[in-house]
Amino acid sequence: APGETDCLYVQILARNLAVYAWLLCGLVSGGLTTLSVLFFNGVLLGQTAAAAIGMGMSPGRLAWLLLPHGIPEIGTFLIAGAIGLRGASLLVHWMTGTGDSRPPRSPWGAPARVGCLALAAAAAIEVGITVPLADWATRR
Repeated sequence: APGETDCLYVQILARNLAVYAWLLCGLVSGGLTTLSVLFFNGVLLGQTAAAAIGMGMSPGRLAWLLLPHGIPEIGTFLIAGAIGLRGASLLVHWMTGTGDSRPPRSPWGAPARVGCLALAAAAAIEVGITVPLADWATRR
């Protein structure tokens, strides 16, 4: 039903934007939040894939369920991770006084906005392609 699809889209997008925000928080945490989010999400993805294969899902079918939305989603998370890990460098410059004393102009604003759009597209792909594929895969 359209209402259910809209609700699912909002839930997926909200979850992904929360992960994205935590990745970017590395800019102010010296990269610590970024490292922990990348680590735990990597572990979760690996455990989920292992469980699916352990329950008999073929690697090919698993790829069909992950790749359509996973390419823009995971790619966006990795870019946000790269931005968030810059926080360690910013922290070192701040602590040692070697950085610029002027308020920083953020070169990360445009990539961060593009990332939000990419996550919106990934959520649409997940709802429009991945969910029907999962439904199809479980009926076979």
